[in-house]
Amino acid sequence: MERPHERPVKGGAIPEGYYVQVRYPQGHRWVTVALSEGRRDAASLAADAYRHLPDARGFPPVGVRLLSATNLRGEDGLAVAIRAAGDILRGRGRPFP
Repeated sequence: MERPHERPVKGGAIPEGYYVQVRYPQGHRWVTVALSEGRRDAASLAADAYRHLPDARGFPPVGVRLLSATNLRGEDGLAVAIRAAGDILRGRGRPFP
């Protein structure tokens, strides 16, 4: 997978592309599980995550979304965009079939 372009921001760079996020029951925030350069690939990853990525207790997601980096920054602010990129770096998203 090619590395998404990065947009410089104060305090670092946020990878550009489409963020795949899921929300779990009793979850307090969206969790980023994948990042893709292309919208079509991101949509496929989102569908797979929704079907095959339960939380630590075995519960499936109750929601899934994909946002461009621009929309993520605009909707939720830069701090959330940085946390979303950090989810991937920390391995919050697990491999799924």
